[in-house]
Amino acid sequence: MLVLLMLGYVLSFFDRQILVMMIEPIGRDLHLTDTHFGLLYGFAFALFYTVVGLFFGRLVDSLHRPRLLAGAIILWSLATAACGLANNFTELFIARMMVGVGEAALAPVAYSLIADLFQPQRRARAFSIYAMGIYLGTGVAFILGGKLVGWLDALPPMTLPWSGEPLAGWHLAFLIAGVPGMFLALALMFVREPRPVRSAATPKRGATFGAFLGHARRQWKALTCHHFGFAMHTGYGYAIAIWTPAFFLRHHGWSIGQVGLVLGVILLTAGPLGAIAGGALTDAWLKRGVKDAYLRVGALVCVAQLGAVALMVLSSSPIVGVIGAALAIITMAATAGPAGAALQQLTPAALRGQAGAFYTLVANLLGLSLVPLLVGLTTDRLFADPGMVGLSLLTVGAVVLLLGAGFLWLGKDRFALRADEGSDVSDPAS
Repeated sequence: MLVLLMLGYVLSFFDRQILVMMIEPIGRDLHLTDTHFGLLYGFAFALFYTVVGLFFGRLVDSLHRPRLLAGAIILWSLATAACGLANNFTELFIARMMVGVGEAALAPVAYSLIADLFQPQRRARAFSIYAMGIYLGTGVAFILGGKLVGWLDALPPMTLPWSGEPLAGWHLAFLIAGVPGMFLALALMFVREPRPVRSAATPKRGATFGAFLGHARRQWKALTCHHFGFAMHTGYGYAIAIWTPAFFLRHHGWSIGQVGLVLGVILLTAGPLGAIAGGALTDAWLKRGVKDAYLRVGALVCVAQLGAVALMVLSSSPIVGVIGAALAIITMAATAGPAGAALQQLTPAALRGQAGAFYTLVANLLGLSLVPLLVGLTTDRLFADPGMVGLSLLTVGAVVLLLGAGFLWLGKDRFALRADEGSDVSDPAS
């Protein structure tokens, strides 16, 4: 089940990130600016991803979860293919919104299933394995995206039979990217609903939204620090993912193929390494009695990531820049396990789908929709120079990452107190 969920994450990020490798050709054909891409990558995706996620969270707590995820994968795969039919900003924006609608089901389903299937002392590593899909999917998108667009651009011109509109290489790349999800959806249709393996005190799924609100009110201080702190870090990770390729293209003069290959290999190696390391460190600290390990690791990683990005963008050497990018990816991945496991530690089993959906809402409204856009706006409006995208990334990071570290450090003591209560028991409100 964990492998299937990770594959779902791989495909979701492949479909989401392939846009990044096509910034230059799409911008050329549709006359788009960095601000447009900030909107397409973040706001368009997060607009419905966040709100619909709450609806999926309620369904997760009451329906057959694997089949629900299968339907969502079919939806986002079709929407990815629809991006390949777009001929202006508005059409591409709408298609990206529908990708977000489909992908909104993944996090609530995964959070609920992983919490059901793994004991608390193993959850950080389980969530880290699941989160490896981010970097595997992004890495494959970077490697294949650049090569695929270059290869497709060299083919003879193709047109849509019903409209006569010409298809560029990036159109065809989106159409191809929508295919693999159909096979994963088919596999999930035949997976049984797993039974929880924790304790006999586990409450039934299907608690009301009112019960979730009551739980959130009781633990609002711990949850606020968790949500805002990890959302800052997650949002900046999205900014790194979208703007690092543009930095190497513009600052070091690399080709799309070079950028895709180098950054793709980094993501495929450094991403899983960072995810496993973050989860293992958190679990090790928990075993030693460090009850605030989840938030402590998150705060330290935020500070480390800022140093890694500074190394990448301030050096004139592309080799040093690549080292900085690798360190940035490691630190970007390191909070995936702690963030997910921490939320489950505070949440009764009956409410985990809704809790995961609400955290996803906060993380994406604040992080995905805002932080990458801030980098694009800083480049276009403050520096007014596309070549300054690296400095824009560092400037935004100095604000966002330090705020994230502050929230997590502020909340670590309160979180440790709340974690003492445990979550693998019945909650009276559920």
